[in-house]
Amino acid sequence: MNVIKLQRYLKIYKDIISVNLKTLLEYRLNFWLQMIYGPVYSITLYLILLTAYTKTDTLAGWTKSEAILLFLVFQLVYMTYYFLFMRGIRDLLWFEIRMGNLDGILTKPINTQFYVSISKPDLHQLPLLVVIVILFCNHLTQLPITLGFSQIALFSLMFVLGIAITYFVVSAYATAGFYVTKAAQVIEFFDKAADSAQYPMPIFPESIQLLAFSFVPIAYFSYVPTLFLLGRGNWQLVATATLVLVLSISINQWLWKRGLQHYSSASS
Repeated sequence: MNVIKLQRYLKIYKDIISVNLKTLLEYRLNFWLQMIYGPVYSITLYLILLTAYTKTDTLAGWTKSEAILLFLVFQLVYMTYYFLFMRGIRDLLWFEIRMGNLDGILTKPINTQFYVSISKPDLHQLPLLVVIVILFCNHLTQLPITLGFSQIALFSLMFVLGIAITYFVVSAYATAGFYVTKAAQVIEFFDKAADSAQYPMPIFPESIQLLAFSFVPIAYFSYVPTLFLLGRGNWQLVATATLVLVLSISINQWLWKRGLQHYSSASS
């Protein structure tokens, strides 16, 4: 039964990708302008990083080469979760809840949270994501370290955990839309805070680092996965990330159930 359900959800996701791609190509000028925006944004962040190293060889114990690796990992995570679910969650706040569009989704024989999250994949991110993957793999070959199987496996694990933590935290924040009209600002705050994840955590005050490992868990986006690539990770970080994920899932599901109970449809 679970396999059949998984196949059904994968088919739905495939159909959503197809429909969204066709919709984007209806407005080709807009499509190409959006394609340009992503690379320009990433280049700007990269230049900011290089500026930080113009006066020093290391930053909080991180060399320029290590910091670039951290930046590329950040870009991988950032583009991945934007492609998968960020746009859908934003639309939940701006349109689905406030304008009553959630009514139609609630009547569908599918998990509401899942459908809302994946309904608006950001296909503009795919070309940039491919470029970032190429740059990431190329940069790994230039690092003065030898990557072992365990390092790659643990990095992959922490990468997936980082994406999962991001999803459950962001969608939990989105439940504020059931209660306040300016809830979208919560997501914007999280999005801007996430930009800090491209820098080594030790450069921030301890209070900020504590937030980055808990309430606004941006440390798990890129910093923690990169530590494992550099051979600086440990099992305590794996355990902490797993705990944060479990807590995020529990809080997320509780908030979603409460939010749906609080929701007033457009017809009520």
